[in-house]
Amino acid sequence: MRDSLSGQFGAPAERRTPPSGRLASHLMEGADMADSDSKFDQVAGKLKETVGKVTGDKETETEGRLQNADGQVAEKVDDAKATLKGVADHLSGKDE
Repeated sequence: MRDSLSGQFGAPAERRTPPSGRLASHLMEGADMADSDSKFDQVAGKLKETVGKVTGDKETETEGRLQNADGQVAEKVDDAKATLKGVADHLSGKDE
């Protein structure tokens, strides 16, 4: 059973994966969008988890943990992609 919190905070945000590597950051526009989506998932997930604990709603608590974890994983994946993109740009001379 879904509660009203799921409707308020929604499912995890869609992933946007523009690279945001240090070496290529000047080439990237909108790189912060993926970061903000993953941060939103982390914060919303923590909030759901806390509300679930306080109200005794195990489903909401679990949804929160999963959404938080999803945001953390997405952040790590985005960081790895950005690093690889930056290295590739540096090696190919695109960052000069």
